[in-house]
Amino acid sequence: MATYVPSRSVDQPRPRQNWVLGPIPDYLLIVVAPVLGLLWAIATFHLFGGGMNGQLAVIGIFMIFNVAHHFPTFIRIYGDKDLMKRFRWSLLLAPILPFTASILLCSYLVAHGFPLHYIVYLSIILIIWDPWHFLMQHYGFMRIYDRHNKAPRAIAARMDYWLCTTWFIFCMVSATCWLPDLIYDFNRYFGVPLLFLLNSSIYGILLATSLVAALLMTVGYVYYIHWCRKKGYFVSTVKLLLVLVTFSVMYLTFAPNPLMEKWVPAWTFSMGFAAIGMVHVSQYLAIVWKYNRGLARREDASRPSIFTRLFSARGQLLGVVMVAYVLICLVYGALLTDFGKSFWFPYLGLDEGRLTTAILIVLGSTVFTSTLLHYYYDGFIWKLRHKENQQNLDLVEGQEEKERTGSSWWQSSGTLPAGTVLVKQALYFLLPMAVLSGLFWISISQPVERFPIVGMRVSMDEAAGPLQQRRALGRDSIVRVKKQLEIEEQMLAIRERAVNHCYAADLLFERAMCQNYWDKLEQGLAGTLGPADFVRLEQPLSSAMEHFQKALDLPPPYGHQEEAILVMALSRGAKRYADRIYIEARMADIQEIQGMLKGR
Repeated sequence: MATYVPSRSVDQPRPRQNWVLGPIPDYLLIVVAPVLGLLWAIATFHLFGGGMNGQLAVIGIFMIFNVAHHFPTFIRIYGDKDLMKRFRWSLLLAPILPFTASILLCSYLVAHGFPLHYIVYLSIILIIWDPWHFLMQHYGFMRIYDRHNKAPRAIAARMDYWLCTTWFIFCMVSATCWLPDLIYDFNRYFGVPLLFLLNSSIYGILLATSLVAALLMTVGYVYYIHWCRKKGYFVSTVKLLLVLVTFSVMYLTFAPNPLMEKWVPAWTFSMGFAAIGMVHVSQYLAIVWKYNRGLARREDASRPSIFTRLFSARGQLLGVVMVAYVLICLVYGALLTDFGKSFWFPYLGLDEGRLTTAILIVLGSTVFTSTLLHYYYDGFIWKLRHKENQQNLDLVEGQEEKERTGSSWWQSSGTLPAGTVLVKQALYFLLPMAVLSGLFWISISQPVERFPIVGMRVSMDEAAGPLQQRRALGRDSIVRVKKQLEIEEQMLAIRERAVNHCYAADLLFERAMCQNYWDKLEQGLAGTLGPADFVRLEQPLSSAMEHFQKALDLPPPYGHQEEAILVMALSRGAKRYADRIYIEARMADIQEIQGMLKGR
């Protein structure tokens, strides 16, 4: 009878665990970083008073760190003479195209009288790309930690990839915010009819399907681990811990659950995204630091001498360089985010005006370009099959591995002429921007035609134009209210959120008042109230009150896409729509109207 002999002989030493920085820093910055990110978000939320202030603090700090971690990418790219020589035109032209396109689109909006914030439609590109970017970074760390597994690379890589992919998809679908909001925005900005996907039954099927897929993949992965141990292959427990911690915390922070509601009643998906995003940032800073240290130690590396001196430092100087490295990145992030506006505007003595608008356009376009390039560059510079990455991340051991390392930057692509690169990058960057812009301009209209509440308010303004024109606008806006209410109800069927309750309440209230205004005007009874008004307005006003009350029972934010016009029209002086003050003032207005009607 044949006897099975493991591929690793008994006298062969057991492979050691591979690390990025070392056991302690890896656990802190990479493996258990999701737990630390969650604790940071909770602590920051409470430190800034909770509620909306706490949410804004968590999201604001994350935004600074998020933009900050783009800077190491540019150090990695533009500080490497080998890469610059090999991909000269690709790296020089890449920032120009999206930045210029963004500037032109923003300028066109302003020149034609549209609000500058309309340009947010371009962020759809980043919203879709960001999850993929996070997933591939997590997968890359799995492969690094599994470096000494002698299982066939094709099998090991696919098993790791599909394990993290299936659980990642389940967590994103479980969020009940990311996908519904994405579909909501596609309808809002582009008129793309994907709202049937917001049907609660279809969404429930999608959620159940993603969970079953993740569980089946987990069962297969457990068998794969058993197979590896049976063959005598090394299995990284650190890799398994990374997967367990990451997706457990990701589900806890993304999906609605009683545990987070108990710990932080005002917890939102945006805060969960910030907590996990901080993990992504810490992991990225760690691996770029390791790469630069490895590159600085290579004798054949073509880096400037100052780079070599800094990243090869030791002792106390090493600590100084590490602190400076993080601080420089944070300065970059701070100066490009909302914090940057509060710095630049007072410093330059700016107020409302053309120069302020121009600076906002430049800052916004810079952040968009920085984020886009970060995703773009990371898509190819970190592939572990390139021997330069393996060498600089210390993934190669011994002469035998050096001889069989993967492909090289210098073998993967030739130096392309500027014209060819320009055409390729125009397709890569400008084509999706052009498609989104085309859809946007097809569906875009002035606020009175785009937003039902704005249209109804303008229609009741006697100074806004001829009576017949205002009447047509009012009636059209009332019809649009019905369509928008159906969308808000679909969103509420998937998950109750204050923002949807607030918008539904405002739509109901404003429609009732506008309908009553035009009915009374056509009857020649404008400005009067009677018993019939109470009958007509009782049900919509009560429904609006019910939605506002439900919003107060949920965590903020409360603002929706028509918040600006309502804040300006509010006589009680609520400065921010996101505050409870606004809802309480609206409810008081409704109660006042109800009291007047009952008194009649």
